[in-house]
Amino acid sequence: MYARHRARFALAAILLLSLALRLWGIGWGLPSSTHYFSYHPDETVVLGYSLGMNSLQGKLLPHFYNYGSLQLYLVNFANTLAVMFGAAPSLAPDPVAHPEQFAQLYLIGRILSALMGMGTVVAIYGVGQTLWNRRVGLAAAMLLAIAPMHAQHSHWLTVDVPGTFWATLSLLFAARLLKSERFSWKPLIWSAIFAGLAAATKYNLALALLPLLASLYLRGRSERRQAALGAVAAIGGFAAAFVAGCPGAILENAKFIADIRYEALHVSQQPGDTFTNTGSGFIYHIVTNLSAGLGWPLLLAALASLVWAGRRRAQGDGLLAAFALPYYLLIGLAAVRYARYALPLIPLLCLWTGRAIAEIGESTAASQRRLILASALITSALTFIWTIILLLPMSQTDPRDRAIAWTQSQSALGAQAMFPTMPWFQTAPLSPYFTAPRPGAWKQLTPPQEVNRIIYQDKDWDVTLLQQQRPTFVILSQYDTQDAVRLNNADAAQYFGALRADYRVGAQFGGYRLFGEQITPFPHDMLYANPAITIYIKK
Repeated sequence: MYARHRARFALAAILLLSLALRLWGIGWGLPSSTHYFSYHPDETVVLGYSLGMNSLQGKLLPHFYNYGSLQLYLVNFANTLAVMFGAAPSLAPDPVAHPEQFAQLYLIGRILSALMGMGTVVAIYGVGQTLWNRRVGLAAAMLLAIAPMHAQHSHWLTVDVPGTFWATLSLLFAARLLKSERFSWKPLIWSAIFAGLAAATKYNLALALLPLLASLYLRGRSERRQAALGAVAAIGGFAAAFVAGCPGAILENAKFIADIRYEALHVSQQPGDTFTNTGSGFIYHIVTNLSAGLGWPLLLAALASLVWAGRRRAQGDGLLAAFALPYYLLIGLAAVRYARYALPLIPLLCLWTGRAIAEIGESTAASQRRLILASALITSALTFIWTIILLLPMSQTDPRDRAIAWTQSQSALGAQAMFPTMPWFQTAPLSPYFTAPRPGAWKQLTPPQEVNRIIYQDKDWDVTLLQQQRPTFVILSQYDTQDAVRLNNADAAQYFGALRADYRVGAQFGGYRLFGEQITPFPHDMLYANPAITIYIKK
């Protein structure tokens, strides 16, 4: 009884920590008079299509299926409730006249993501407790609570953390089915439903159904008839939940298929330079994405725990691997390799790591146990520090806002600024429309007198234009330079040469740093909150 209460107290403390980390800085980058849309480019897409629905007017479909629809419905529902209870003024505020009202709608969706991020911590505790014991569950929950990328992405109104939440819930009920003494329909149906909701949030999470089928297979040696019926019921429940969460798959089938094909083509090719010459996707996700998403100490511990799991080969390991291996194969083969694609693996890696720590600690001598505990504490401390480094900029003024304020303070020098690549979310918003969801939309939306201050003519790294125009400022974002330098872009090299000859560095803002040095390359979608901005001034 005492041990149970102590575990509950520990879990409550872990959940408070996880929520605190996911709410700290949650107001980062919200629309303002400086920029009319979020600095996170995907948030405006999710919010925009969510607000396009209105159940009172019979607008029940988003007419957009590049993402699953479930999170769009949930965000719409949350914002509708907020308006009904006075927490938000309108579902259709003017982002130009009232950017602060528009910001409230983003914030409500972000809070929903943060709560689902915390919910994933609860779910992974349940998986660990079910497959092994409370100690494993608590260790896994603690590691996920402080996992850097999961904490960071839980701040944002996107589909990745919510999809991971539903997939982890499905895994929890698959684990309960596996460990139940007798075959039970209840965990089977819930696991299938949650897998369907995961797929309705993010399509590749249809693989969340595999642990349930693996659970049936592992039980099926003595319950073949029930396992066969269970598999049919699982697929049926999965399909029903998917259609419930994404009804456009049936009601707008042609549009749904077209958008799915677009996304499939997108991830199978290499748009732009971001993932050009990045080698094997299987290695890239580990060396670049997970090293930043977990931090090297926790990543190395996770990789060591996979070796431990391979030696132990328990039923629980098979259940986790039924999702982890196919999913890793899927994202490793893709040409597009955003760090967020690895998010659904992070709860499982935390679970395997927590399990290895608990089991090795229990099976070794007292002196070795102290060594294992000390190593686990050091790993956790270093992981927590890296999480704080990632999240701290989100509680401060964004470097793009600081950059634009600095240029305004130097207005006596002149007003024109040049950008080496298409200005979008990545750079200082000389026009508040830079953050519009469609790249380049600012050209049509920005008043003519303000457009004249912005020098960019649809050619990246145009050194001839730079030398002809000789603007007062040249503003570079880490998003502009990171891949250009990595790929030895010849046009960029000429551009930098001209900058060194005629300009000097006036100011620098942002950028993640370690021991004073900027970390580069840095995963594209972990850089949203703090890209380095460098402003050059004409000599």
